[in-house]
Amino acid sequence: MSGDAAAASNGTEICTKLMADIERKYDLLDLKLIPNQADISSFYPIVPCAYDAIRPTVSGNIPVVVQAQLNQSNKRYRISIR
Repeated sequence: MSGDAAAASNGTEICTKLMADIERKYDLLDLKLIPNQADISSFYPIVPCAYDAIRPTVSGNIPVVVQAQLNQSNKRYRISIR
């Protein structure tokens, strides 16, 4: 499997495209993709994405993990921030 095929099968390209939108909409800083290590093609049309980020608050910056599930059929995604 080539590098491009591997990136496509683990969702890296799709997850990377979501980063700017997620960072802006959810007021996050320093969003970094946590790459999927497994083939996620069996989840189609859902692509799971995970990110490390910083959430600024009045009491300081808090490190968080952002989980997104993109539905490729309607281009909508759900976010969970922990």
